[in-house]
Amino acid sequence: MGALEVYRYERKFVVTATAALAIRDFVRAYLVPDDHMAADAPAGYRVCSLYFDTPQFALYRQSTDGVKNRYKLRIRFYDSDPAGPAFLEIKRRTTDTIHKLRAVVRKSAAERLLDGGRPSYAELLSNSDTSLRAIDEFCDCCQRLHAEPTTFVTFWREAFVSNSAEGVRATLDRQIVGHAYCRGDRLAVPDRSTSAVERGVVLELKYNGRAPRWMHDLITCFSLQRQSFPKYVRCVDSVGGATRQMAFHGSSCG
Repeated sequence: MGALEVYRYERKFVVTATAALAIRDFVRAYLVPDDHMAADAPAGYRVCSLYFDTPQFALYRQSTDGVKNRYKLRIRFYDSDPAGPAFLEIKRRTTDTIHKLRAVVRKSAAERLLDGGRPSYAELLSNSDTSLRAIDEFCDCCQRLHAEPTTFVTFWREAFVSNSAEGVRATLDRQIVGHAYCRGDRLAVPDRSTSAVERGVVLELKYNGRAPRWMHDLITCFSLQRQSFPKYVRCVDSVGGATRQMAFHGSSCG
């Protein structure tokens, strides 16, 4: 699901549910649903990510402190099938530029990272040079930082892409929820959760190079105000500090 390496710009906006419906209609004049948008699933598809961080939450603090050059480590997956794929992702931000590098493995291989292990090259579902570099960088970052899984972030996404302009994409994310990770969860999102961290809808406009003209028209037409919305930070905050510490020390979260 998606390219293994992406360079792009992203703009985020939070809009009401009503505005999101009108924005979706506007976007559909220029983009088409991506390959994973089922016709019988108008809410889109569920995205699940398990984020890694240091015991001191250094990567979380990079965002809250406004560090311009920062990154996140996460395992992303899209279904509950234990035999399904998982994506090891490093998402770097340099001012306004996003660089995402990912390797795809089976969930059983990704789960070894939860115990401090390392998937092998043989377990890559794509053995391109990009995949090899991605798995090395992800595992090396985890080892260097002593990073461990901290928080699940889940949401429902509608995604639209361009048939003609590479990298042009718009997404609408709803029901963003944080779940504390506890040892034993593996890559199964637990039932325990907080309420949604944002009652509105997060709109993301993504593009390479210059934004297409219609994106500027969309922003003007709906009087959109760009804002920062780091999902991981919002979900860590919603889970709470005490639960975070329990997760790191292997306590049961109930």
